[in-house]
Amino acid sequence: MVKKIGVISDTHGLIREEINTFFEGCDLIIHAGDILREDTICELEKICKVEAVRGNNDYMLPLTKYPEFKKITVNDNIKIYVIHDINFMHEDFENYDIVIHGHTHKPSEEYRNKTLILNPGSFGPKRFSLPISLATIDIDKNLIVKFYEI
Repeated sequence: MVKKIGVISDTHGLIREEINTFFEGCDLIIHAGDILREDTICELEKICKVEAVRGNNDYMLPLTKYPEFKKITVNDNIKIYVIHDINFMHEDFENYDIVIHGHTHKPSEEYRNKTLILNPGSFGPKRFSLPISLATIDIDKNLIVKFYEI
């Protein structure tokens, strides 16, 4: 039973030590692309199971292991769609409980009807004045999002 999901994107090959604290208690981690190095996923897998999609900078990673998008069902009832760049999503948001994306490096949480649209931001190298961030979703009772910044 998954109770807490860690959400991360745009690490660009960098794993920060704070990740262990922020993702403590997570049962699943979702990486929304721009991974760059497979050892990034290996580090995340030391915490818990990881689902990941490829980003626009992941052209060196195997397509079969890191597809452009994923449809995940958690606990037999929560439907999640994961894509790096939400502009390339060719499905209706309403078909999912959660849509996770990255690419912009800007953390955001919004609802479109009953669908949570979540961008955890970037936990990779600092970019412009954007924060270094990631998120967790508590799915035990409701979808409660918490952002973490360093």
